[in-house]
Amino acid sequence: MAFYREIRSAGDVSGFVEGCGREVERLGSALGGWPIEAVRLGGHKKPAVIIKAGSHASEIAGVHAALTLVEEGIDTDNEVWIIPCGDPFGFDGYRRALEHAAGRPVQLENDTECLAELERLGRRFYNEEHFALFDVNGIVFCWADQERFDARSLFYGRMDTLARQDPRLAGEIAGKRIFYPNAVYYGGEGQGPFDHGGLVSLVSPLGWVNNMNGFFDRCFAPPEIASVRAFCERLRPGLALDLHESCINTRIAASVIASGESIGDNFLILPPVHAPRFEEVETPVAEAMLEGTRQAGHECFSRSHLEASWGYDETEYFPGYVRRDSRGASSFFKWVVLFADASIVVEPRMDRPCADRVKIHTAAVRAGIARYTGLTGGGR
Repeated sequence: MAFYREIRSAGDVSGFVEGCGREVERLGSALGGWPIEAVRLGGHKKPAVIIKAGSHASEIAGVHAALTLVEEGIDTDNEVWIIPCGDPFGFDGYRRALEHAAGRPVQLENDTECLAELERLGRRFYNEEHFALFDVNGIVFCWADQERFDARSLFYGRMDTLARQDPRLAGEIAGKRIFYPNAVYYGGEGQGPFDHGGLVSLVSPLGWVNNMNGFFDRCFAPPEIASVRAFCERLRPGLALDLHESCINTRIAASVIASGESIGDNFLILPPVHAPRFEEVETPVAEAMLEGTRQAGHECFSRSHLEASWGYDETEYFPGYVRRDSRGASSFFKWVVLFADASIVVEPRMDRPCADRVKIHTAAVRAGIARYTGLTGGGR
């Protein structure tokens, strides 16, 4: 099944999961009432493996890869749990979120129609030359003139900067979600900026802005995060795999691109050194995952290309992966090392076709689980 063609809403995800014929555990409920669900695969040996996708709702290939694994299964004796969609309300996208907030259908085919709907339905409380913010029944929607302004810049840090500089803005958005038009790469899959795969920020009660994945170590975590956190605390997984996507290739120097040098299709992110067994377990698992994607026909980023494009401080670089130290334990892959021997993020390039990104994810997952169980003998 080509999930990237068939699965285009939170309802599609939930309907597939509930009809998959496997053991399903409902962990909690997201905004909009959509379930946060985990699907069980594999055998019964411990420690368990957990695979999480959809933490960033715009990164749709991870969701499709997770559903592919649910459909096809994973050959292992270890217990495996897959959380296919960490943010179903965000996955539903801008248009459906606005319809939820408004309580009626809306017409959003372009920026002009979007602005007209927001003016009718909401309250404008912030304005700059090429974008504005509207509150619609407690959810914030960003309007942008997308020919002149890329709203992704707000998602990737600028909104937090603006809120820190403007206490009035921080007060307006505190405790809310912000949806942005999403002009992110879809590899020719026909997605528009208001379709599924929403670009969503979450705002703390004090006005601190981050993405949904940035609240795992916070006492005010939203239900989507709190339910996964409680599940992991009970499961205590030995291997955690987090399926994401990246556009860092856009930061590669133009001279490198012009040379025709191959950049690679994917890389991995590992947490800072965190446990006595990281060299014994985590590094070999990561290397096996990279080899798995190579065998599937997709080369990883070189160390030099990662150094040229990654952009975060206090990072260690290796061929095909980075160890990231510069942020706290707010993201899932760092938080889960409270339990896990190995925690690894998979990052295919977003400008590749969705089918290729799914292939990278599934190849990496299968290779990683095989290596982990081989190293641990199916147990700690």
